Amino acid sequence: MSADTRELHDAVDDAMRRDGKPFLHPDGQSIQIDLLGSATMIAWQEEKARLSFLAEDCWSHLPTTYARYGSESTRALLSKIEELEHASAAIAVDSGMAAAALLFDVLFEPGMHVVIVQASYNKTKAYLKRLVDRLGGSIDLVPEGSLKRIEGAITEATRFVFVETYSNPLTRAVDPKKLVAIVARARERSPSIVSIVDN
Repeated sequence: MSADTRELHDAVDDAMRRDGKPFLHPDGQSIQIDLLGSATMIAWQEEKARLSFLAEDCWSHLPTTYARYGSESTRALLSKIEELEHASAAIAVDSGMAAAALLFDVLFEPGMHVVIVQASYNKTKAYLKRLVDRLGGSIDLVPEGSLKRIEGAITEATRFVFVETYSNPLTRAVDPKKLVAIVARARERSPSIVSIVDN
């Protein structure tokens, strides 16, 4: 750093040490304080580790400390989604593709079978096919207009059914209530089946 930049950083650090307030996000916790050895930040890290290992709660509910982990705006969004969906936790990602990839990575296990409607976004289908090819398993592409064919494709090895409503780019739809009924019947035969409706 140049001398001027170093002088600015030193002044900011001195002000934080003196006032105990971060320069960025002064109304909340900040990783800036951690860089100066904050007991508050150490306690935050310990609580994050505890929640992660014990799975008692989602650590994103902890106070905001670093924008990469989230911000107060993100917290407000997730809290509203949790409220609307009656959920204990929520995750926000940058795109529908990121959401689908995250779900596939979490739900799919080697040797499992999945059902996806033909009208799904091409990259979604490609990602899922690559996952199935890499880990072993099988995939059925089913026309989205045929609920009977979706139901007929489900086997005891099926891990999930993936449907886009409305599909990209054709904006086709599957009735979510009818899909839920199909999956409920399938679960009676095989409790491991999960339904995903991307809407």
